Amino acid sequence: MYDLLIVGCGPAGASLASLVAEEGFKVLVVERKREIEEPTICGEFLPDFSLIRKAFPDEFLPATEFMRKSFYSDEFTLNETDWVVIDLSGKEKTLNLKGKIISRKKAVSQLIEMAKNHGAEVYLSTSYVRSKISNGRVISLLRGKKKSLEESRIVVGADGFPSRVSKSMGLNNTVKSEDLAHVTVQLAEGNYPERSIYMGFYMDFSPGGYAWVIPRGNGIFSVGVGARDSYGVNLRDCHDKFLRRMGLEGVGQIFGKALPVGGIFKHIANSFSLLIGDAAGLVMPVNGGGIPTAAVSSFIAAMTLKKWFEDPQEASKLFKSSMINCFERTFNVALRARKIVDLLMRHELLSLLWIIPPGMLRGVIALDKSSFGYKLLDLPSKVPL
Repeated sequence: MYDLLIVGCGPAGASLASLVAEEGFKVLVVERKREIEEPTICGEFLPDFSLIRKAFPDEFLPATEFMRKSFYSDEFTLNETDWVVIDLSGKEKTLNLKGKIISRKKAVSQLIEMAKNHGAEVYLSTSYVRSKISNGRVISLLRGKKKSLEESRIVVGADGFPSRVSKSMGLNNTVKSEDLAHVTVQLAEGNYPERSIYMGFYMDFSPGGYAWVIPRGNGIFSVGVGARDSYGVNLRDCHDKFLRRMGLEGVGQIFGKALPVGGIFKHIANSFSLLIGDAAGLVMPVNGGGIPTAAVSSFIAAMTLKKWFEDPQEASKLFKSSMINCFERTFNVALRARKIVDLLMRHELLSLLWIIPPGMLRGVIALDKSSFGYKLLDLPSKVPL
């Protein structure tokens, strides 16, 4: 019997596996893909760590340090950028916002190797079907080359959105259409600055989201569009329209996925299961970022694990309260920013954002707590009800 069954082998699942296996827990990781991060459906852009660190409370410094070591290493870096160009329906503003583009596959693969070196088992090409509770244990049905039943004390949903673990374990989280984004990702070739990220806000091809160009180096770019479900657009048409606008040529397959962008979910744990990463709703509403939140949520889960085996109910409460303390405030700020952009986009007034000083926009997009833009959006949380 395993201590943990971790479903999903992305940044969240791999981070947790490496942390808990090192502590001596018996871990099984299952991943439906045939190879780790094949494909990677992500822009793989990380803002400069000095900025992303400020998005989390000081008490979670060990978690952010783990995130830095796991994903910010030069070993995984493909390219470094100096600017973000914000295109507001044709009016551009350049922000001084450094960052790096990483190989998520290399980072995740290294975490999995660390987990395996400490005894973790990893099943690829294996799908999680469902679980049931029996005699204080979780019995999970897996389907790979053959069906199997695996016992564990806890099952962890690191399987993105929508999460099968969440549904099977009764952590039923509903997402409104306005809080659900659909995104595309594709590699592309063409002419675009190698040191600049592009974020385009257009009603006709990225309603409720944005389109992006992220330079990976050597003339290769990650491109994609994001649109909210409530706008009901044909995402493939939006993607093609964006490529033509940017003068880029897509290379290979277009991949897509759904992202919850309404904030951390209400139901993220019970006595026998917990959710981390995208499965817990931890996608930044204002920029779609998910790697830092995945790593930090995994660290929080690992820190509460020993308590889980002593008192599951108290441990689940501790996990939920820690997650809320870590993420809720910044997510609320990001949601307010997103709703302002929504309002302007629906009334074709996005260009009004052009008058906002670059520093304010930079602070909101990077969720920098020291910036005036962040502080302004954070004011409602400080007003007594």
